Amino acid sequence: MEISSADDTDGWTQEQWAAQGRIGFREFGSPGDGTNGVPYTTCVSVTGSHIWNVRWGVHFMGNNSILSHNEIDHFGDDGIDYGASNLSITHNYIHDNFDIADGNHEDVAQGQNGAALKRRPL
Repeated sequence: MEISSADDTDGWTQEQWAAQGRIGFREFGSPGDGTNGVPYTTCVSVTGSHIWNVRWGVHFMGNNSILSHNEIDHFGDDGIDYGASNLSITHNYIHDNFDIADGNHEDVAQGQNGAALKRRPL
């Protein structure tokens, strides 16, 4: 995949970043975060992608997932935010983060404790 907010963001103001900056890839995994009626996303593989000119690069929150061999660059807040179990995050080239003056501290990668998944009856 090739993902960006815009091909060229040179000269964007903080207001433009707040209004137009996007998340490159967002994987939901916490209860209530799902889409299309599915409460949990798992087993996602994002490989060989280029994600650039985004506010956040990747939110990786689904258990049993792979994020590998991607390039994430020119991001304004965090390159990767992750919080799940059994993740494989390897061989990613993450570079050129910048301050979009929104008060967030920029991280290349930042882990969070994911929500505990409740057992569902079979």
